[in-house]
Amino acid sequence: MRLKSSLAALLLMTTTLAACGVIDRLQGDDAPDTSNNSMTSQDMGSMGMEDMASGAEDMGPSTQGDMAQTTPDMMEPPEEDMGGPTVDEDLLEDCQADPREDRCEADPSTYLEWGEFFAPAAIDLLAPDCCFDINDDGLEDNYYAELIEALGGVGGPDRDGYNGIIAEDLSDLDARLLYEIRPNSAQSNEDLFITSHVGTKSGSLKADGFVVGAYRPTSTASFAIDESGQVSFAGGALDVRMRMLGVPFIAPLQLEEFEGTIARGMAQPSTMTVRVSGYVKLEDIFDGINRALPEYCGCVDGITDRSISWPGNNLAEAMCSIEDEDLGACESGDEQERYCAQRLTFCSTFASLATAGADIASRRPAEECGDGGEVCDAVSMSFDIDATAISFQGVE
Repeated sequence: MRLKSSLAALLLMTTTLAACGVIDRLQGDDAPDTSNNSMTSQDMGSMGMEDMASGAEDMGPSTQGDMAQTTPDMMEPPEEDMGGPTVDEDLLEDCQADPREDRCEADPSTYLEWGEFFAPAAIDLLAPDCCFDINDDGLEDNYYAELIEALGGVGGPDRDGYNGIIAEDLSDLDARLLYEIRPNSAQSNEDLFITSHVGTKSGSLKADGFVVGAYRPTSTASFAIDESGQVSFAGGALDVRMRMLGVPFIAPLQLEEFEGTIARGMAQPSTMTVRVSGYVKLEDIFDGINRALPEYCGCVDGITDRSISWPGNNLAEAMCSIEDEDLGACESGDEQERYCAQRLTFCSTFASLATAGADIASRRPAEECGDGGEVCDAVSMSFDIDATAISFQGVE
């Protein structure tokens, strides 16, 4: 497998890192010096797979780095008021630019034209050699699975164990991931697309999911379901559940391939059984972790929704503001809080090495990194998704 040698070096953090080019790449991107860090297989098991055994997964394990101490001024980039559009205005512009949308300024509490909702029971990460060749090199790209498999070799759950954890999150967490199949308002009802939502176990959509009207920003490309229920298309995005640094979060998978069956039932609930392949941007992974940390690890002293930050759009210089001295309350707290203390010890190193775990990479993730328009600094992933129709209406 093409990534095995570099991945093993990344996991063990020995001098082999330099030989494989991981540290060279980081240093070439002006990243902090991590050459004095070292990690054993036992350390790796503590950080990676035992992490997943309790319900977490780390992308770039190693010992704690010294980034926070060496360049503290990079931790919280100053905010500048450039007089530009707000997030609300950006979202409204995106919504209005999509001819399929009829919700841009609709009140979600009174909107009635919702589609059919599906709740995924499984989002199974597939094998590393499956299922889609993103960069046209003749090999399937599923680096996230390769990372999970490698972590399983140093004392923790394998890919099946990770999938079990995600299945528990899908069923147990109060915030439920939902897929809404909707008709294209600009076309016939046979032209459909899927919008991702977060709902609650009470059966309502979460009000804070709607910043602009009844609009949600993650939607697939349009598609049709043939007479046998088969679906095949590419484009747009679909939210998936993930876990890193001990916290669960949702991130948009940019779709390169979506195929399978959507059976819309009359006498029985509709079902969706599909295989999806694509990539999750590293920036979306960091943002997901930042949003989840205050909720699941509120015991951290001074915790904010910007624990992992980076200057401009250069994720190669990402940094974590959480230091050991911030974890005192967590270390003396309940089981979940002690778990946070154990995992967040590695936050600085995770931030500094996460870019090395991105198989689609460049210095500037906000820009295209080639003539083909590839998105930079992202992790390739492939999943099998099983979902069943569920009743979700209105806003709570």
